[in-house]
Amino acid sequence: MGISRTLPGISEELVRLEDVLKKQLETVDRLRQILDEKQKLLLAWRTDLLDEIVLTEDEAFSVLDELERARIDITVEIAKLMEAEPDITLAQLIDFLGLPAEHPLTSLGARLLNGMDEVREMNSTNAFLAQNMVDYTSFVLRLFTQESDKTKYGADGTVESEGIRRSILDREA
Repeated sequence: MGISRTLPGISEELVRLEDVLKKQLETVDRLRQILDEKQKLLLAWRTDLLDEIVLTEDEAFSVLDELERARIDITVEIAKLMEAEPDITLAQLIDFLGLPAEHPLTSLGARLLNGMDEVREMNSTNAFLAQNMVDYTSFVLRLFTQESDKTKYGADGTVESEGIRRSILDREA
């Protein structure tokens, strides 16, 4: 990592960046645990416990957003020191610095990307499960409250129940 020695201040920024990436990775790991627990609750139809887990999930996403803003600020600062474009990505920064695969920034970046992919997948699955719960509940409620559209005919072809439409639950309370 010869470039960090030649540019004043870059070593300190790289240490700050590494610290933020570690915190991001810890938060992503925590978020995966939260999403896994949420999935178990959705599969078990434990809607009574979903409020609490959703609040915990929102808090973790907020922390992740704050850390991402900090990571971007540090990356922009490093880019200025290197006289590079300010919107440089972590991968571009690693390439520019010529960091080896075993360098902490390289491995943290790769682990973070993999973790975020897992979070996206878990979030998508949980959204699908939640939507299925809503759809099923809506379907059952329609069964209980919707009036029948079927007209019943007698044996001789006459209408027996014209004008009488029933629902399981009386909606006029």
